[in-house]
Amino acid sequence: MNELVQILKNTRQHLMTGVSHMIPFVVSGGILLAVSVMLYGKGAVPDAASDPNLKKLFDIGVAGLTLMVPFLAAYIGYSISDRAALAPCAIGAWVGNSFGAGFFGALIAGMIGGLVVYYLKKIPVHKVLRSVMPISSFPSSAPLSPPGS
Repeated sequence: MNELVQILKNTRQHLMTGVSHMIPFVVSGGILLAVSVMLYGKGAVPDAASDPNLKKLFDIGVAGLTLMVPFLAAYIGYSISDRAALAPCAIGAWVGNSFGAGFFGALIAGMIGGLVVYYLKKIPVHKVLRSVMPISSFPSSAPLSPPGS
């Protein structure tokens, strides 16, 4: 119980870790998106028929902005329970984003996914299986927690 209280007391630090790792995706995606609209010259999304290269640049910018949500959650989880939480939290946020959860869904996925992995790491396992847990069990079981479902 004291561990949970300590994790929740450090919520601000966990959120700031996620945001600081998310910023490059926001900046690069936003710049690419803005440059493509600016170069198109009509103040609108570039049309693939009239300028396919600008449309591709626009799509790359959108992809960068789309990736910010899973990376936010992944690094919130990373702050809570290290590398084992990266994949589960990113998957949970990606699924949540596909249902429209967006930024707030990423916050929830990162916190809950990080906590689930934190407590999964506490389960005693045989030393033979201990080395495979971070690469197999955590990434496959934690997305089944509420953020991933």
